[in-house]
Amino acid sequence: MYMQTPKRWTPEAFETLLADIQSTLPALGFQRYKQVMKLAVTTLADEEKLSRKQAMALLQVL
Repeated sequence: MYMQTPKRWTPEAFETLLADIQSTLPALGFQRYKQVMKLAVTTLADEEKLSRKQAMALLQVL
């Protein structure tokens, strides 16, 4: 499964994506998916491919 998001991520789009994924994955799978997404967002921010402000907004959704 991969992330389909617009080029510019917004917390609202991210919430919609998570809601869709939560309905298709079992509880444990969804928890692991969230862990991977936290790691991905943090890594993108660390590599300066995603702004810190945007990363913090996305992490609040998670």
